[in-house]
Amino acid sequence: IDFCGRAQRLQPPADEVYSSDALWGAQWTLSPLWTLLTPRVASSWIHFFLEAYQRGGWLPQAPVNAKYSPIMCAQHQQSLIVSSYQKGIRDFNTNQAWEAIWHDLTTPGVELERGGFAGDRHLEAYMKLGYVPDEVGPVSSTMEYAYDDWAASRFGLALGRTNQAAQLLKRSRNYRNVFDPQTQYVRRRHQDGSWVEPFDRFRYGTEGGWNGPGFVEGTSWIYTFFVPQDLPGLIQLLGRETFNTRLEEGFAKGYVDLSNEPNLQAPFLFNYSGKPWLTQQYSRRVLRDYFELSPYTGSVGEEDEGQMSAYFVLLSMGLFEMDGGCAVRPYYDLSSPLFDRVVLHLDPAYYPGGTFTIEARGNSATNLYIQSATLNGRPLNEARLFHADVAKGGRLVLQMGPKPNEQWGHAASPQSQP
Repeated sequence: IDFCGRAQRLQPPADEVYSSDALWGAQWTLSPLWTLLTPRVASSWIHFFLEAYQRGGWLPQAPVNAKYSPIMCAQHQQSLIVSSYQKGIRDFNTNQAWEAIWHDLTTPGVELERGGFAGDRHLEAYMKLGYVPDEVGPVSSTMEYAYDDWAASRFGLALGRTNQAAQLLKRSRNYRNVFDPQTQYVRRRHQDGSWVEPFDRFRYGTEGGWNGPGFVEGTSWIYTFFVPQDLPGLIQLLGRETFNTRLEEGFAKGYVDLSNEPNLQAPFLFNYSGKPWLTQQYSRRVLRDYFELSPYTGSVGEEDEGQMSAYFVLLSMGLFEMDGGCAVRPYYDLSSPLFDRVVLHLDPAYYPGGTFTIEARGNSATNLYIQSATLNGRPLNEARLFHADVAKGGRLVLQMGPKPNEQWGHAASPQSQP
């Protein structure tokens, strides 16, 4: 049964119909894991998305029982399409994929006659004002829409759609329109441009559900860090010292929320602010303090159909993707692996390298800091690993120790727009 309630037969190359409400935030969890370990699954999802677009006219953000569910917000499912293409998973109609993404990011969302909602509910105001005002919806949608704009702009750039890519790249800086230089936080803002008072950086959630004013499953404190597409720009707005001090305080006092999607990038932010050893420290702390083997409390927060488990797997390998893998030249952010040795068996249909090994020598609960690294025997002095190097196969060797090596990980500091 398709999105309009009609019985249909799947048209190859589509091979599966999926039901899920957990694609919100998946750019940091399921999408990186699928594209790395099971590219066939990533490809199958994309064919389903495009099948849905052909049948219903939109990409489904939360395809619950093959319907356009109104659950959550933004269009993060597109990150899976973009990341897959950038990594060489291209066995789908790329022109149709671009057409669908461009449509969804430039057409205000609509209520459907058969129930549900397709597209971005607050896109019209976002395009007109450059942000989602308090009278219309959650200010956090401004942050998430801006990320979607950036991800799509990278796809457009890779496909040679330079004018459209430039438009989306410009829009991806809209996060600045809700950043208050006085308080140095992202804030709720009225249609007339004035800030909503009183201001509480720790007030959680929205008023009136996912579509009301406020922050979707987060706070002003959390969403101020939600700029994966332009961390250098955010660090410039805050100042490097404030950025690092606030983030360290957040870990110390519990402002960081690693039980829910909007803040899962927190441990890896230090890779971008000149303190990669803190990424190693806090990512290992996440594995130690947030996950356990109990069947009652083993999952962190809401499992969200595999998201938190995927997060655990990625961090256990010492890998993450700050920008969801959507850069034209995608890369993994590096941290401290939980395991001494991890062997990735690459799918030969997509990646020719056979295997890629991550080895952490001297690794232990106390030896959690990277002292040095080599990639295929050559020194690696930056805290990132390009996907192309993984796909070719090889070996990443990390020498671990009990104290931070504050000299490692700075060369060619990761940028979010390569």
